[in-house]
Amino acid sequence: MKDKTIQQHANPTQDEVHISSFIVYSKPDAFANVAQALRFTQGVEVHAEDPAGKFVVTIEGDSSKRILDVVENIGRIPGVFNTAMVYHQSIDASAADEDAEEFGIRVVVPTDDNPELNQVTH
Repeated sequence: MKDKTIQQHANPTQDEVHISSFIVYSKPDAFANVAQALRFTQGVEVHAEDPAGKFVVTIEGDSSKRILDVVENIGRIPGVFNTAMVYHQSIDASAADEDAEEFGIRVVVPTDDNPELNQVTH
């Protein structure tokens, strides 16, 4: 089985992991700028894009408020006119660790003491 690595945010009091997916709609003439802004938005991963102005993104955070804050920031990107939630899941962080072990996924928590771990991505 291929080794998979998931990077979790360092937060010792984190009880939950929230994962949401969205479709981000932008004006076609703003596509390049929106694409670049999404790639530089912390917590956002772009999975698919259509030059007509559609992006499929996932957002990961430690609370639903964090997810909503990121979505609000995406909505402020010039050229974005709508976001539509497709999926949202909240799981217990300890259950996520157990699932990761069961499926052969290595969970990495980046810290300032281990900068090389900060380079690991999903």
